[in-house]
Amino acid sequence: MKKNFSNLRELACLIQSSTHLHWFNFYIVTLIAMGLLIAHPTRAQTFPPNFAGIQLATGLDPVGMDIAPNGRIFLTEKSGNIRIVSNGTLLPTPFLTIPNVDNYNERGVQGIVLDPDFSTNNFVYVYYTYKAPGGSVSNNRVSRFTANGDIALSGSERVLLDIDPLSSAGNHNGGSLAFKDGKLLISVGENANGDNAQSFTTLKGKILRLNPDGSIPTDNPFYNSTVGNNRAIWALGLRNPFRIVVQPGTGTVFVNDVGQSAYEEINQVVAGKNYGWPGIEGNRTNQTPPTNYQDPVYAYNHDSGCSITAGEFYNPSTAQFPSSYMGKYFFADYCGGWIKTMDPATKSITSFSTGLNRPLVIKVGLDGSLYFIARGGIGGGSDADNTSSNGGVLWKVTYTGNGMPVVAVQPVNKTVSVGESVTFSVSASGTPTPTYQWQRNGVAISGATAASYVLPSVTLNDNGAVFKVVVSNSAGSVTSGEATLTVLTNQKPTATIITPTAGKTYSGGDVIDFSGRGVDPEDGNLPASALSWRVDLYHYDIPTHFHPVLESTSGISSGSFTIPVSGETSPHVLYRIYLTVTDSKGATTTSTVDVNPIQSVITLVSQPAGLTVKFDGTVVTTPFTFTGVSGISRSLDVVDQTKNGSNYTFYSWSDGGAAAHTLNTPSTAATITATYIRSADVVSGVTNGVSYTYVEGEYASLPAFSTLTPVKTGTTTDFTLAPRNREDNFAFLFKGYVDLPTDGKYTFYTQSDDGSRLSIGGAVVVDNDGLHGFLEKSGSIYLKAGKHAIDVTFFERDGDQILNVLYEGPGIGKKTIPSSVLFYAPVGTPGSGGLADGIYELEPQHAIGKRLLVSGAGTADGTEVQIGTANGSVSQGWKLTDVGGGFYDLSPQYILSKRLDVNNAGRENGTKVQIWTSNTTQAQRWKVIDKGNNIYEFAPECALDKRLDVSGVSTSDGTKLITWTSTGGANQRWKLISRSSARLAEERIPGDKPVGTGLANYPNPFDQTTTVTFPISSSARQSLIQIYTLQGELVRSIDVSTNQEGRYELSRDRLGDGIYIYRLLGDGILKASQRLIISN
Repeated sequence: MKKNFSNLRELACLIQSSTHLHWFNFYIVTLIAMGLLIAHPTRAQTFPPNFAGIQLATGLDPVGMDIAPNGRIFLTEKSGNIRIVSNGTLLPTPFLTIPNVDNYNERGVQGIVLDPDFSTNNFVYVYYTYKAPGGSVSNNRVSRFTANGDIALSGSERVLLDIDPLSSAGNHNGGSLAFKDGKLLISVGENANGDNAQSFTTLKGKILRLNPDGSIPTDNPFYNSTVGNNRAIWALGLRNPFRIVVQPGTGTVFVNDVGQSAYEEINQVVAGKNYGWPGIEGNRTNQTPPTNYQDPVYAYNHDSGCSITAGEFYNPSTAQFPSSYMGKYFFADYCGGWIKTMDPATKSITSFSTGLNRPLVIKVGLDGSLYFIARGGIGGGSDADNTSSNGGVLWKVTYTGNGMPVVAVQPVNKTVSVGESVTFSVSASGTPTPTYQWQRNGVAISGATAASYVLPSVTLNDNGAVFKVVVSNSAGSVTSGEATLTVLTNQKPTATIITPTAGKTYSGGDVIDFSGRGVDPEDGNLPASALSWRVDLYHYDIPTHFHPVLESTSGISSGSFTIPVSGETSPHVLYRIYLTVTDSKGATTTSTVDVNPIQSVITLVSQPAGLTVKFDGTVVTTPFTFTGVSGISRSLDVVDQTKNGSNYTFYSWSDGGAAAHTLNTPSTAATITATYIRSADVVSGVTNGVSYTYVEGEYASLPAFSTLTPVKTGTTTDFTLAPRNREDNFAFLFKGYVDLPTDGKYTFYTQSDDGSRLSIGGAVVVDNDGLHGFLEKSGSIYLKAGKHAIDVTFFERDGDQILNVLYEGPGIGKKTIPSSVLFYAPVGTPGSGGLADGIYELEPQHAIGKRLLVSGAGTADGTEVQIGTANGSVSQGWKLTDVGGGFYDLSPQYILSKRLDVNNAGRENGTKVQIWTSNTTQAQRWKVIDKGNNIYEFAPECALDKRLDVSGVSTSDGTKLITWTSTGGANQRWKLISRSSARLAEERIPGDKPVGTGLANYPNPFDQTTTVTFPISSSARQSLIQIYTLQGELVRSIDVSTNQEGRYELSRDRLGDGIYIYRLLGDGILKASQRLIISN
C-alpha cells in the first residue's frame, strides 16, 4: 500500500499513463452500458516462456497471505476477514472476522503468518489495526488465534503486543510477520513521521522480535538500553517496511522498505542495524550515517516503480521451477505492476512478470508454484483507495514445461442496451504464443481470432447468445468457459448534478455538498433508489490517474463528504463527483463535475540563510519552495545543527508555531522563516583587539585571502585601515571575536568605500562587496550572550578609503563596535586553533620520517591520501588555514583549490580520506587538538569522535589514511613541521647550486620568455613543472608528461618581477629545482 504522494516525480512513476487513460474511458462506457458492476479489466500479464498464470479467486480486499502445510491458503482482507482458499476454491465462510478493525487508508488487517508448528498447535498470528468501540485513537496490534479446521476457535484471540497509538496519518502502516529461529519478527511502519524511525521511545519504523507467546527475548540488541515494549526493537531506521521474509535454510532476513520520492529498498535485516531513514533513502552518498548504519542490499529508483510491496525466496521443499530459480529472491512493485528476481549473491536482477494489477504479496507453495495477490482497483495511494478494494485477485503461477495453453481469466457475462457495443475477453498464455477462435452458440465466428471479441452494435437477436473461445498452439488446445449476453430494449436515462456547480473550489477541511436527479424517457423522474454516487480523487499531472474517495453509494439524491486535511499532499489533484442513474430496465448513464483545489506557493527560509529544517519529516535545505493546497496539513520541525563550525539551536518560527508543529497551508503565497540562534564560541586567554591580514593588488571585488600571500599581518584595536602601506589597491581581512551581553537579535552594519563583508561564525551577515562609493548595508542574526567569531573583509581600488563597522542589539543602540568588546585569540590560545596559517609537513608519530602526502601528486577529486617517506616534494606540503572555532582547512601545497576531505562525510570507522574540490562542508573542516610539544590530532567536523588515522598502524609507504574513533594512539598523532620561506630557499637552493641535475632555463633573469630544459623520464606517469613564490605559494603548474623534447617555452604570464623557485616533479617526487628571476 503506497503512501500519499507529495512529489511530482513520485506521482509520475506511479502508473503507466496509457494504461490508465484506457481504463478511464473503458470504465465510463461500462457504467453507462451496464449499471450493474464496476468493471476492472485485466492487464496483459506476461511471464517467461512455459510459465502460466491462473486466476484462483476474485472480488477480494486482500493484503496478506500465508500457506498451510496442507496447501490451504490463508488470505487477510483489510476490513477484518481472513479467508481460506482450499483446492483452488475460495471458501464462502471466512475463517475469522476480527471485530473493531480500523481499515482507514493503510490500516486494517495486514500481515499473517502460521506458526512453524501449525500442524500440531494450529496457531495463526495476525497484525491488524485495532480501534476500541467508541474510541478515537487506533493502534496496531499483533494477536494469536487458534484454528479449528477452516474456522478459528471462538474466543481464541490472545493479544501479544499493542503498538503505541497511531497519529491522524493513515499511511506508512506496513505490518508484516515472519518466523526466524522460533522467534516472531514484526515489521512496523513509521506512521508518516520520519523521526519515529530513529527513536527508541516508539516501536514505529522498526523491526521487532518477540517470543511466540508475546514475551520479549532478553538477547534483543537494545534490551538493556530501553524499557517496556521498546525492548522488542531488533532493527531500526525504516520508513514503511511492508514485507519481511526469511529464507528457508539460511535464515537470511530481507525486508522491503517502501521509499518516499527517490528509492525503493531491499534490506538484509541484522540485529541492531540502523537503515538510515529519514536521513538516508537508497544507498548512502554524502549523508552523515547514524550509528550501526547499513546500506540496502539493493535499491532502485522511481523510473520503473514506486512501491516495493512483495517479496519471497524461492526455496520450496519440492521445486517446480527450473533450477536456475532456486534461491532467487522474487520481489514486486505495487505501482510498477511487475515481479523481478534478484540473485542474493550477485545482486543481478531479472524480469519475471509484468502487467500485474498492484501486486502486494508473493508466496511459494509446497508444490513449488508461485502465488501472488494483485490488489486491483484503480490505484494511486489515496486514503480511501487504500482503505478498500473489491478488485483483488489471487493468482497461481506454474511452470508448464511444454507450452500448453492455459486460460488465466475466463470471459464473463455481459449486459448492454440495443445499439451499444460489447466486448468479451479472455486472458491466456502458452509457448509458442497461442491463437484464438471465438464461438457463438458453439459455432466458430469468422475473423474472431483475437483475445477479445467485439460486437459493435447489438440487437435483440443477440439476447441470450453464448460465447466461448478455443485457445490453441502446437502443444495443444483448451476451451474457455462460457459467457452469456443479455440485451436490454429501453432508452437510457439522463443524470443531472445540481450541486456543486462547475468552478467549485476547495480547501482542506471543507464539506462538499452534492445533489442531483435522474430522468428516464420511459420511467419519468427516477427515485433516489435509482441514483448512485461516487467520488474519485483525480490526479491531473503526468501520468493522469485517479482513485476512489467515496465508494459507490446508492439510494440518496444528495449528500456530502469532507475534504481530508492530511494524507494527500499533491497540489495537482481535484475531486471528481460521479452521479450514475439506473432505470427500471437496468440501463445507466453517468454525469460528472469537478471540484478544484485552492493552491498556494510556500517558501521555507532560515535565519541565518542556508540552514536546514524538516518538512513532512524530511530534512531540507533552505530556501525550500513547495506548492500546496489550502487547508492541507504539513509538518514543520527544526534541526539543531552545526554549520561552518558554528552551533545553531532553534529560536522561533515566523508563524508562531512550536519547534515541531503542523502548518495549515495558507490559501495565498507565504514565506515562513525558521530563526536559529548561534551559540557563543568557547575561547579563553583572549586579548582586546582584532588580528588582520593585509594584501596588495588591484581588485574589483573582495579577494580570496586564502590563496594570497600576505604583505603583512598583525593586530589592531578595531577595524581600522591604519596599517595599510598605500592609499589604493589593497585589502584587509580582520578576524576576532565580538563579546555580546544578552541573547537576542543583533544587526550589523558596514559603511565602506569600496567593498566589504561581515561574517559571524562563517555565516555572511552583511554583504557590501563590489566597486562603489560610500555605501551602508546591514544584516541581522540571532546570537547568544558571549563571544562570537567575527570576520570583516575590505578592499580599496581607488578614491576614498572608508570602513566603518557598527552594530545594534538588545539594550544597544546603533553605534560603532567599540574596541572594548573586540578580542582576538593569540596563536596557541585554546579555542583559537593554536596554529598560525602556513604550509606544513605532517609527520605521523608512530612512523618518524614519514609524511602525509597525496598519492602520485594527483589532482583529481577522490585521490587517496597516504603516508610516504619524507622527500620534500610538494605532494607532502599542506597549507593550513584557520576557518574559526578551532577548525582548519588543509590544502595540498601544489593545488590549493583542493581540501583534505572525508569521503561522503562518513562517520563509520575506516572511511577513506582523500582530496576533493573545496566545498566548505564539514567533511573538509578539521578540529586541531593540541597534545603538546607541537603534536596534534585532527578531528573531522563531520565526525568529531573520529581522528585522522594511519590505517592499521602501518609504517609502509602507500598506507592509506582513514578516519577512526579516537584511540590516543601514535598513528593518530601528527607533528607539524613548518615549511617557512627561509627554509624553502635554504633547503631547495643551497647557495647558487640547483637540486638535482638537468633542469635549467635561459635566459635567466628574463623579461618576457625563457626556455626551460629538463630531463625526460621514462618511468614517471606524470611529470610537472611547478613554479612557487619564496613564500611557498604555487603560482603555476605545467604538465609536461607528453613532452618528448625536454624543452618548454615559459612566458611570464601572470608572474610579476621577482625571484621564484621552479621544480621538476615525477609522480609527485622532486627530481630537480632551480631559481627563476624575472626582471624588466
